[in-house]
Amino acid sequence: MELQFDWQERIVAPLKGVWNEVATLEKILSNSPPAFSWDPTPGADRATVRVVLPVGPLKWSITCQAEVEEIRPSERIVWTIEGPSAELHFRGVIDVQPLGETETKLSYSASFESQHRFANRLRGLLSEILEEQVRGLVSRVRERAQRRQRAQERL
Repeated sequence: MELQFDWQERIVAPLKGVWNEVATLEKILSNSPPAFSWDPTPGADRATVRVVLPVGPLKWSITCQAEVEEIRPSERIVWTIEGPSAELHFRGVIDVQPLGETETKLSYSASFESQHRFANRLRGLLSEILEEQVRGLVSRVRERAQRRQRAQERL
């Protein structure tokens, strides 16, 4: 089973302020919705991620590893989550592009794949989680970058 979700927004904040909100795995995970918990690996762009999915009356807990796959400062960061026990692979691509001195376009493309036998049964739930991950992260980045920009303008 494969899922894909893409989202982009114009953010009224300079490129530097938007990039600062997504420049590391820790920043990305801290801006992500609370669908999962995570523990960063000290000194590395890696983390252990735990996802808990409801499966009927039970909860399925999946431990995964997240890491940065590619980074082009002030341009792009690509991160992945691997969960071998659930045969899952997630890939997130975040691109930032200046649209002038005070405006930035943030694009986020996320794909999810799992061959686990429960994956198709959970397709609707997994689709909702993926969409919330993408839209939620973009929304939080926008809010934080714009708030920081307004605070700097007041100084």
